[in-house]
Amino acid sequence: MPADYQRFVEALSANPTDNRREPPLIYFFGIGGVVLFQIGFSYAVIMASSGNGSFVGLGAMLLAVLGVPVTALINFLIVRSGRNNPSSNCVVRVILVALVLPAAQLALLILVSVFRL
Repeated sequence: MPADYQRFVEALSANPTDNRREPPLIYFFGIGGVVLFQIGFSYAVIMASSGNGSFVGLGAMLLAVLGVPVTALINFLIVRSGRNNPSSNCVVRVILVALVLPAAQLALLILVSVFRL
């Protein structure tokens, strides 16, 4: 049996749950995608509330300044801890953490719109 064929067979029979190295796409979507989504949503809230005399845009910006890095750090820790336990589903936790900041900004926008603050 040629050596190349033997290496190919060994690669195919490798354990798929072997966590020597995790794919970088998990980090790209779990952290980078969430950061881009939150920045885009924050920008949309800031632009939607500009010009009406309220401080919703400022509040959304201040929430984003603190919330985006904290969310990125939390998502990094979630993705990294999911590496050790392959049965854990970290995607749901990443999505739930990612939606906290947009929910707070949207609640601020609705609160000011409803109560005319």
